[in-house]
Order: sequence, then C-alpha cells, then structure tokens
Amino acid sequence: MLLTGIGYVEVALFLNQISKSFERGEQAVSFSRDINFLERKFLEIRLLETTSLAPKNTEIHKNYEVVLTQLKQGIDELEVEPFTADITAKKPLLSALLSQYDSTFNRLIQLKVEHRLNATSFMSNYQVLNSGIIMSNKSNLLRALFSLNRFQEEYLESHRETSYRALKMVHSMFKGKYVQSSIDNERLESSINTYDQLLDVDYSLDKEITMLRADFGRISLQLITTLSNLSQKAEALSKTEIENVISTRTTLLRVFFFSMAIGVMLFICVVAVISRRIITPLRQMSNLIGEVKSGVVNARFTSQDKGEIVNLGLAFNEMLDIIDKSNKQWKAQYKNFPIPIYSWRRTENDFELVDYNDAAFESTEGQIVNFIGKKFSEIQADDPELMDYITKSYLEKTVVKKEMSYRFKSIAKRRVLNATCVYIPPDMVAVHTEDITALKKMQDQLIRSERLAATGQLAASIAHEINSPLLATAFMLNSIKEEYKQNKELVESIDLLKETFNSIRDTVKNLLDLNRPAQAEKQPIRINDTIEKTVMLFQNQLKKNNIKVNLELSSRVPQINASPQLLSQVFLNLINNSIEAMSGKLIDQKQSPTIVREITIKNNLRKGFIVTRFSDSGPGIPEDDMDKIFDPFYTKKKPMGLGVGLSICHNIVKDHGGSMTATNSPVGGALFIIKLPVDQAVVNKMEGSNGKK
Repeated sequence: MLLTGIGYVEVALFLNQISKSFERGEQAVSFSRDINFLERKFLEIRLLETTSLAPKNTEIHKNYEVVLTQLKQGIDELEVEPFTADITAKKPLLSALLSQYDSTFNRLIQLKVEHRLNATSFMSNYQVLNSGIIMSNKSNLLRALFSLNRFQEEYLESHRETSYRALKMVHSMFKGKYVQSSIDNERLESSINTYDQLLDVDYSLDKEITMLRADFGRISLQLITTLSNLSQKAEALSKTEIENVISTRTTLLRVFFFSMAIGVMLFICVVAVISRRIITPLRQMSNLIGEVKSGVVNARFTSQDKGEIVNLGLAFNEMLDIIDKSNKQWKAQYKNFPIPIYSWRRTENDFELVDYNDAAFESTEGQIVNFIGKKFSEIQADDPELMDYITKSYLEKTVVKKEMSYRFKSIAKRRVLNATCVYIPPDMVAVHTEDITALKKMQDQLIRSERLAATGQLAASIAHEINSPLLATAFMLNSIKEEYKQNKELVESIDLLKETFNSIRDTVKNLLDLNRPAQAEKQPIRINDTIEKTVMLFQNQLKKNNIKVNLELSSRVPQINASPQLLSQVFLNLINNSIEAMSGKLIDQKQSPTIVREITIKNNLRKGFIVTRFSDSGPGIPEDDMDKIFDPFYTKKKPMGLGVGLSICHNIVKDHGGSMTATNSPVGGALFIIKLPVDQAVVNKMEGSNGKK
C-alpha cells in the first residue's frame, strides 16, 4: 500500500508537469504565429517599398502606411513575458529597427526628390549654356563645349568620383576659355557659374543616397534576421515542451513498472487514458508538423476526443488556417501586382525560376510558363548582366536596382528595363522589371530635337560660307567649259562636277530645314540615267576599294516628274555609305582587301511605282538600329558624324510622293527599297501598249 501511495503521488506530480508543459507549448505556438505574421507583413512592406520609389501611385503609398501601422501594432502586442531574457530583449530591438527603417525610407524618398529637382535644374541650366555657346559662334568655345558635353555624359552615366572630378576640371578649363573670349552675355555667364554649384549638389545628393541605401539594406537585413531568429526560437520552445511531455511519459512508465502488483491495473488504466487523450494527439501533432514542413498546406489535426491536448491541436489548426489565408492573400497581391515579378531560387551556382505574376505572363506573351523549373543559365544565357545583379542581391542580402537592356528568350526585340532585385530569405530573389523603352525613346527623340534646333542655328551661320565658294567654283567651271567646249570628255566631267556642287548646295539647304525639305524644281527625267551618272562619280573610289557595282535596271521603267539633283543626292549617299561599310571601317579589320565586294542596284515597274532595290554585301544594319536609322542625328558610322544623311534622303523621297525603307538582305548586307510614283496616265498607256502586243 505504501508503494502504491508513492505511485499515486508520482503520477500526480508528473501530470502537473505535463499540464505546465502543455501550457508553455501553447504559448510558444501562439508566439510563433505572431512572429510569422510579422515576417509576412515585413515581406509585404518590402514589395510596396521597392515599387513606391518608382511610379507615382498614391494607392501604393497608402498601402505602405497601412502595412507599416500593422507591423508597429503587431510588435506592440507581442507577448514575450513568459519567455527567456534573450527573447524579451528582442521586442524593443524590433521597435527600434522598424522606426529606423521608416525614418530611413522617408529620408531616402526626400533625397531622391531633391536629387530629381536638382537634376532638372542642372539640365535646364546646361541647355541655356549650350544654346548660348552655339549662338556665340566661337570655334574654341564650341570645341570646349563638346569636351564638356562628353565628360558630362560620362559623369551622369556612372556618378563616380573620378568622373565628377574630371568634369569639374573640364568645366574650369571651359570657364577659363569663356573668360578669354570676352563675350558679354550676363545670362550665359550666370549659367556657367551656376553649373559648378548644381554639379556639386548633384554629386553630394547622389553620394548621400548611396550611403543611405546601404544603411537601408543593413536595417532591413537586421530586421529579417531578428524575426527569423525569434521564429526559430519559438519553434524550438514548442518542440522542447513536446519532448518534455514525451520524456515525462517515459519516466511515468518507469515509476509504474516498479510499483506494486496491486497498482499495475490502475497504472494500465491511467496509461490507456493518457495514451488516448495525450500521447495519440501528440503523435498526430508531431506527424502534422512533419507534413507542414514538407509542404502539405492542407494538412490538419483531427480527433473525436476532448481535452487540453486536443484543444491545442485545434488551436494549431486555427494557426495553419490563418497562415494559409495570409499566404493566399499575399499570392493574390503578388499575382495582381502591375509590375512584372519573377521569383528565382538559388540552386548551387545558378538560379531556378519558381514563380511569376500575371504582369510577367503578359509581358512575355504567355511564354513564361515554358520556363518554370529551368535554370537561369538555360533561359537567359544572353543576359549575364542580370545574372550578376541577382547574384549580388543574394550574396549581399540587399536590394539591387539597375537600368539595363534585356531580352527574354521568347521575345525577339530587346527592351530597356528598370530592374530591381530583392533578396527574400532564405534562398529567393524576386526580380521586379519596369519597361521604360518608350520613355527612353521619347527622351532620345527630345535630345535629337534639341540637337536639330542647335544644328539649324549653326548651319544657318555657315551656309553662306559654304555656298559662296561653291558659286565661285561653279562660275569658274562655266568659264572653262566655254573655253574648252570642243573637248567633250572635259565638258562631261565638268557637268558631273557641277551636279556634285548642286548636290552639296542642296544638302546644305536640306540641313537648314530637315523637317520641311524645300520643294525642288522637278522635271521629266529617266531615273536609270540618274543612277548611272551617280555611279560614274564613284568609279575611282569603287576601284580603289575593290567594289563591283551590278546595275540591273529595267528598260520598262518610264520617265517620272522629279528633281535629278535631289534623287542623285539620295543614290550618292547610299553608295557612299555602302563603300564605307564594306571598306573595313565598320567590319572586321582583318578581312582581306582582295575579297570582292558588291553593290547591286536594280529596279522595275510594279503597281504604278518604280521600285528600286539598293543592296550591298557589307555587314548589314544592326537589329537595334533598324527603328532609328532614319532619325536625324542617329549614327554609329563616324565618331564626329551628324547622322543626317539618311534622314535627308528619306525626306527627299517622301517629298516626291514615295517611300524609303531599310532592312537586311536574306543573303547578308543592307537593303534599301525606294518606291517612286509614276503618273497614272503613263501606266495606263504602257499597259494598253502591252495589251495590243
């Protein structure tokens, strides 16, 4: 009886210990649920924060404030009293880090606004300086302005300290040349002085933004690390209490084993009750935890019994339901986010595409579904730059933002993107992409328009200097022609030279008015004669560069009403471009000079138009340049080239009622197609004549 009494006392003590372990385990589960909620909210605010810096979307800023308030409230309501000191000390740390996060983010937005406003003032001031120097017509200042522009572009692209100091030095030299020029222009002088001040402010703001971003990344990483650490500790506490219960059960079995025989039956009964009400639910909960860890999201605790353990299992179900609901809400926000997002998981030395949102599906025209589960090196082998940004974000556990040229494997054309790589613990990087191709194109068009206006002013000032010697030379050629008119070969050469001078004069005239080419005097001409005379001008140059010209001109091509000088200028420009492309200036310099290069010009009459196809065997037109080749001032041919030749040719053909397009020949080389309209009466007459025959 004494041993039996001792057994009952032992049982009571063990049951009390188990009850306390259950209570501590439930507290640990509740604490883990709260920490998971804070982790999800912080990932949500990171997504909102990265997008709120780019587009002007008030709804995103409003959502950011709502989630920030939820985070602060969640930290304030966090119950840490029942736990150890190392856990309770984390609560004030979380509050402090969140306050630093919010204040740093607000300061970053303020600095970016100041930087944008200063950049606008900087560029406006530079445009005033640029226009003033061009209007001054001082050659030494124009050269100095060109150097200033080149160093400024390098600084604005990189914002490195070396570029900044180099630009300061070039501006100082430019300012010295301006002082020596003795130009009296208060506005221009003010712009030159203000330029240095705005440059200093721009560099200072950019440097401060860079430092602030580093602090921002450090605070974010510390917050994520702290939350992850708390989550791991909460899980460890829950696991420890379950192990304590199992350990207590083992000890309890040992006590009953050594009890008197009379207490064996009672012990068996108690163990049966405990097994049904405690051990079985605990084993079910242990299995449930394993299923959840392995990714079974719909796994739940089930039991027909009642008791504290069953209630704990049902509370665990509620926690899983809340987590599942939050995950579904987060995925819905992720899927509906207006900016394309791609989720990459780290696998060895590569990344695997694991998810994407609806905007990414649309931007890739649905082809993204074919690349889920594939490695980055397989999908984007042509874009190592993006791989470097994703790797940097993963290794440094920070946000990497970059503007870059990008081409998804299923899309033919490259796009200009603002790419943001966001590290998501423990092994994910989310890539947000914003397509700014149209914006960059508009900026390029604006720059070209400004260059067009500046060149118009410059061309007006030098047109007289070009035309005067041309008139004098033409007068002298007329005199020579009259004196040696019996020399037919000399007269023909002089006529070709005069046509060339007329072409130079017309080029200057078209350069003065690129957007409104003048209406040249038109007359009935045979386009085949114009092409043949233009080719004759290049005989020596073609022979020197070992270039063969194939003329396949149709005899059915009728006369058209056109300007022979302007059309000659079009073919002159095309032949000159082909010679430069095939003479080694734009292709591999190691190519043998003995290789035969060809220019083919052929035409025919088709549907009321004379269609002239001009092709060469050069390197062709790069794909990225195809849409810009007729834009004014767009060139890659010459370091100092204006890039107006093809633009003028395009306007000349358009002024004649025709069209001019560019592409690449299937066999290689550039191909230009020129369509010029034929009078309908002439077409009808030719068709009637063919019918009679």
